[in-house]
Amino acid sequence: MYKYAIVKNLPMTIDDEEVYWFLCKSIHGGLSQVFHQYNIKGLTHINKLKYNPEENNVSAYDLDYIITHILDLDFNSLYPSAFCGIYNKNNPYTGGKMYMAGRVTKHIKIREANDQDYRDTKRKEMMNIINSKDRFSEEKGQLFIASVRGHIDKNHINEHINFPPIWRKRTYKTDEKTIDYCHFIIDDVEEIVLFTKHTAFKSFVEVMAEKRQQAMKEGNQAKQLQFKNIVNSSYGADGQNNEKFDKIGIYNKQQTYLKQLNKGFTNTRKICDDRYLVSINPDSFSAHKCLQESIFTQDNSKFWYLCFIYFFLYKCIDMDRVHFCCMDTDSMYLAISGSTIEGYKQQFKHVIKDQEFWDNHFKEWLPWEGCSIAEEKKLLGCAIESQRESIICLTPKCYSAIDGEVDDVIRMKGVNEKNSGLTRDDYINCIENNSNVSVPVTQIQLKNGVMSMVKITKSALTGVVDKMIVIDSDISKGQSYPCAPQIFSVDASSYHYV
Repeated sequence: MYKYAIVKNLPMTIDDEEVYWFLCKSIHGGLSQVFHQYNIKGLTHINKLKYNPEENNVSAYDLDYIITHILDLDFNSLYPSAFCGIYNKNNPYTGGKMYMAGRVTKHIKIREANDQDYRDTKRKEMMNIINSKDRFSEEKGQLFIASVRGHIDKNHINEHINFPPIWRKRTYKTDEKTIDYCHFIIDDVEEIVLFTKHTAFKSFVEVMAEKRQQAMKEGNQAKQLQFKNIVNSSYGADGQNNEKFDKIGIYNKQQTYLKQLNKGFTNTRKICDDRYLVSINPDSFSAHKCLQESIFTQDNSKFWYLCFIYFFLYKCIDMDRVHFCCMDTDSMYLAISGSTIEGYKQQFKHVIKDQEFWDNHFKEWLPWEGCSIAEEKKLLGCAIESQRESIICLTPKCYSAIDGEVDDVIRMKGVNEKNSGLTRDDYINCIENNSNVSVPVTQIQLKNGVMSMVKITKSALTGVVDKMIVIDSDISKGQSYPCAPQIFSVDASSYHYV
């Protein structure tokens, strides 16, 4: 089996502790961001950001277009799509496939900080790997994760400033998918891990997707949810390791005394006569999951998200009539200025700038009227999740999508929407009146064997965004409270409306 895994480049568990901790630091989670907080039909203008390198400031400016509707796009099974390795012609790299990492083949790290010759040699070796043209090849090259320091040239910041999720972390992993298109310049590199690559999960994802689509055709809701959960849960079940540092056992008094002499002893608690809970922190722990699969699933999903934006929307949609409201791991809300007559269920119909490109490529990404379930739910594709009139986006995972004909969609991470009593007015007041909204939350706690119900007051709506700079706005003028990315050496006071 070991030889078979090597021949097929299958993933293997990590047996190097340095590599293990390096991979743990590289797991950052999905993208979640707010770009414009206040998006009201017939009132709010389409807004854009611009960085001025000469004055070193960021300005927000409104266009003449006013929002007519909100479009919610959702990627179909994004994580399974990211690790299945199927071919898609919209992927310009590695033969149109997103590969997953197999076993570790090499680990390079600069260890002697004071030896300049050593550092230069190692840095040159790592930069040769990163800059190698083989990394674009389907046959040659290996996948890698690198710890680098770098920057995007100021002359290219405006190309990405209106959709900047790649700037979420100032220190982040990078590969061929971000270096070239985003003009990322590497200043220094400290560590790199190389892997073989594979597409071994392809058949699993395709079979589960086919079974789910068949269940949807049959109208079997339970069955289609079962297959959906199987592929979606495989990311967490197979890719993330839960280290158990503490070993807890029940012992009598004499055994407890001996356990307390252990150098890893951390705590003791008496539970009854002559019985004690003893916690010991062992010298080692089990790492039985392939963490590299988790990292490359996240990386591939973010890459594919950006492919949809840069290689499809930007090429055929008039982005002067569209701005991003908010985004999550596999979804995005777009504010669109289309026809003022047709209503809010017009999607992209009136904002297409290149009709020929749209006609040739939109079926590769989006569903269309009369398409089959397989075409609507295709892997690496998108679906129209909902269409609304307006949306208030306070913070990531906290928004209220407004529609005059149906019930509002209210989302608030950490708070039960049904029991909170929050309404659209609470979200609007949070913006218009700069008010905070608190809600009562009931929690069940178990302490010393006693279960208690505790009621606390929790801040539900604050409008505080800590990942971006929120530019002060005047909503009476149709301004949208745009959220701009943090740029190195640009002070918060240098962000303003014009």
